[in-house]
Order: sequence, then C-alpha cells, then structure tokens
Amino acid sequence: MDPLIQSTISRVIRLPGVRSLRVDCIDKFPSALLRYGVYALSQLTILGDLSLDETDQTPGEDSELITNVGPLQKLHMAIVGQSADRLSSYAFMRRPDVRSALYHLSWICVALDRDGWDFLNDSELFRNLTELVVTWAFFHNDAQTVHPLHLPSLPNLRQISLHIILSSTGMGVLEFIGTSITLAERTPALEDLRLIFSPLDAPVGGEQPPKPIPFFDDASYAQKLPCLRQIRCLMTEVNPMELEDFTAYMAAVFPAPLKAGILACGIQSGL
Repeated sequence: MDPLIQSTISRVIRLPGVRSLRVDCIDKFPSALLRYGVYALSQLTILGDLSLDETDQTPGEDSELITNVGPLQKLHMAIVGQSADRLSSYAFMRRPDVRSALYHLSWICVALDRDGWDFLNDSELFRNLTELVVTWAFFHNDAQTVHPLHLPSLPNLRQISLHIILSSTGMGVLEFIGTSITLAERTPALEDLRLIFSPLDAPVGGEQPPKPIPFFDDASYAQKLPCLRQIRCLMTEVNPMELEDFTAYMAAVFPAPLKAGILACGIQSGL
C-alpha cells in the first residue's frame, strides 16, 4: 500500500467518534490497521478482493486501542477474491491476538462459498451473536455435491437471514432440510427466520416437486423452537405470477408454520 494512503487511513480511523471501517478491494492492506479496526471500532466491513500485508506494522498501535469506541459489535465479511487471499483474511480473524475482540459480536453478515463454512463453525467465537446474515450460493453440477449449512451452537441467536443464490438446477430449498434439522438444538432462542432467494434463471424448486421439510411438517416444531414467531420466504426481482408460484411452493414446504400463521412470502426489495 502507498505510504501516504496508509498514513491517511491510520490518522482517520483514530479520530474521535470514528466508529466503522470499510475495506474494499485493497491489495496488501496492513494487517496492523485491520487489527486496530477490530479492537477499536464498533463496525468493520471487509469486501471484495483483499490481501493482507503482515510486514508493515503501525508503530504504537496497542497503546491507542482503547481510545475509540469498541468493542466490535458488527462484522460484515463478503470476501470474493482468490482462495489464498480469502482464507488468509478469515485466518486473520481467528488469530489469538484478534479473536478475543470478536467475542462481543452481536451481528455478523458473511458472504461465503462452500470453502468458508469453517469460519462460522467456531461456537466459542460467535456465542453472543443475536443476528446472523449469510449469503449461501449454489452453483451445482453433476461433478459437485452441495452440502447444507451446519450452524454452530448459537444459544443467543434470535434472527437468521439466509440469502440463497440458486444455480440453474434450482438447488437450495432442498439443501435447507439439513440445516433446519439442527435449528432446535443449535439456535434454541430463534425468533425470526428469513429465506431470501435469488433464482437467477431457475425456479426455486427446480424440477423437484414441493414436499414438506421434515422438521416443519407438523406442530411439534413449536415445542423445539418455542421462540419462533415468523418465517419469511422472499424472492428478489420477480413478477406477480412467479410470486404466486413461489408462495404455493413454500406453503407446501412449510405446512405447519403456514397453519400456525407465521409463514409469510413476498418480494425482497433490497439486500
């Protein structure tokens, strides 16, 4: 990174009242500045193709860590660069000198491919989460196996939003079955479940006829998730006819929540 840019960022994030940092598509971003952001700010966003520079440390950073607003409460990670860079960023967040700052997280938004689920499977790291937003992409072909998202134990989680990007085969709803089975034991305080589908060029159900998700096929789900108050199934950029088909499909997938009056379907206007 250019020394002048680095110096400017370093001064700005130390200004009184600065609460957030967004790092977007930067090559060789100093890890010391990112570490400062983790410890001293309340919101951190990491987007795009990010690589870290471990060699260029900011002098005296530790002495200033308590001057800003921390602890970090919100973390947004949408890392879509090369595998080495992406995984190095997640590894950075799990370093012993960084992870202690993440224990106060109450909200996390993570856009991951199938290689990144290990970051979410750290139950100690995310034990205080109350809201989780995940972009969950399926690009399925005959040579690949699509696995459901297995959540860690999140005893305080109240809201889950899954943005499911479907492939041309329409995978997604069926893969949610494996996730829904673990909701009761891993997210017992869940109140609000949101499923947001971007169907691309495929129907949500693909060629598969709708069938109930076993966990939600009878009223016993309410005993396992006593706090659940709402299931929202949303589509992006659809016409009224598609919404009608989508609503009918979801009614078949979630029969017991439909009967209980907690299932709602609609259009997601923005993400």
